[in-house]
Amino acid sequence: MKIPQGHRKRLITGVIILVVLGLALFMGGWPLFVVLLLASLLAQQEFYEMFWPGNTNMLPEKIAGLLAGGGMITAVFLEARAVMMLCIAAAAVIGAVSFLVRFGCSRAEADETEADLGNSMLVLAGFAYVPLLLQITLYLTPLEILLIIIAVSSSDASAYYAGSAWGKKKIWPRVSPKKSVVGCLASIVVCSLVVSLFGLLVWDGVWLNWLLAGAVINIMAQLGDFFESALKRSRNVKDSGSILPGHGGVLDRIDSFLFALPTYVLLKILIL
Repeated sequence: MKIPQGHRKRLITGVIILVVLGLALFMGGWPLFVVLLLASLLAQQEFYEMFWPGNTNMLPEKIAGLLAGGGMITAVFLEARAVMMLCIAAAAVIGAVSFLVRFGCSRAEADETEADLGNSMLVLAGFAYVPLLLQITLYLTPLEILLIIIAVSSSDASAYYAGSAWGKKKIWPRVSPKKSVVGCLASIVVCSLVVSLFGLLVWDGVWLNWLLAGAVINIMAQLGDFFESALKRSRNVKDSGSILPGHGGVLDRIDSFLFALPTYVLLKILIL
């Protein structure tokens, strides 16, 4: 059977991603940090590019936001908490100063868009959405990271195949026209079972807690996917980027993971 060109690219890219992630998780330390830092910078850049496509006027904000985001990931890895807090504060201040300068210097109606507070605070939004969430990974063990990756991957795969086979009624067409009620429900069931099996085999515990954890992680992962879909539709773009052939951008690949990370940590504290 001949594999379509688009699917072939997607398959090859997927295998490469799995190999890189597998090696990073196995080796830990600096390799894992480098992979996370690169993923964070690329995804954050894609976020800014969605809202400021080709806008060289916002280049200082882009660079400053990426420096704050990269500094955040690095500070967490080096356990420099003071620097980590400084990076968070810097992202907020950069957005505020950007608005102040652009509003103070605007002289015509053409400048009003860039002098808008919401536009300037996208620096902080991109920082909070990507590196602030992604840095949680560095506090987890390789097995915990693997659990979340498996949970998100099984969620995506089951939603796609169940939705393609039986999904007729769309769950949220305004946000994501292709996602169906059947796909979302199948995703919850499969993710719950996969997380339960993995959790009980690796850590033991109460099966009902793991089942509940799988369902909650899945719901938040789906919300993460919906959130990024809403961002793209609001900006009228198909993918966040094109760096991953057949997959789109880095942000397209980690949107569910970003929401699943803090969810797992909260569940770990409360029930696991």
